[in-house]
Amino acid sequence: KRKVWLDFISLDKTAHERVIHPCNLFLYNDEWYVSAFCELRGEIRHFSLPRIKSIKLLEETYKN
Repeated sequence: KRKVWLDFISLDKTAHERVIHPCNLFLYNDEWYVSAFCELRGEIRHFSLPRIKSIKLLEETYKN
């Protein structure tokens, strides 16, 4: 239940940083994704694991 900071490359090839609350991993079209609540967007988003360039487990926790 710890928050995660990540640096990732979007589909348009730009770098972004997000703080997420991970909830699920899934395989789709031979690519792994993490489903997570995105603090910036305020909704569930899906992040492709191969496009994540850096990840940091934060000390801060979240509630379901």
